[in-house]
Amino acid sequence: MSSNINIVLVKTSHPGNIGSTARAMKTMGLQNLKLISPKAFPSTIADANAVGCVDILKNADIYSTLSDCLGSSKIVIGFSARSRKCNIPSLTMNELIKMLINNKNKIISCPAFAKNTVDKVGAGDAMLSILSVTLKMKIDPEIAILIASIAAAVSVESIGNKESVSFDRIDRSLEYILK
Repeated sequence: MSSNINIVLVKTSHPGNIGSTARAMKTMGLQNLKLISPKAFPSTIADANAVGCVDILKNADIYSTLSDCLGSSKIVIGFSARSRKCNIPSLTMNELIKMLINNKNKIISCPAFAKNTVDKVGAGDAMLSILSVTLKMKIDPEIAILIASIAAAVSVESIGNKESVSFDRIDRSLEYILK
């Protein structure tokens, strides 16, 4: 199972954090470290903080974007020690665990609905925002992912988020799909 788990660090500013992460990963039996645009890596500071876990650093994959890194991931869970300045709803650790246990061994997927992609940026944010809210509202996960996928499709149909993803647009798309 641990070979299916990837630890992803995004824009790490201090290489010591990368080394410390490698050490923690080895302690937990994890091997796959993925880095997105680290400020300084490889680094002797990262190696020094890895304390005997340099093999994880040597095998780390480096990406320039989050979407390239996540690729074919089935479940993505994000954590941050800092409060962020965004309005993306979140789950508590207990809510997350319950959700994962309830959906144990069941992978929920949904096709992409974008027909006229004008701007490839923002689909993930729209999807995550809507998915977080719908799951928090205890909407069935299969319906939640459908609604979130529609929101992602709507978000890429205009350049630079000129138009917000409105309830009406999602409702019309959902009605069309379900006919």
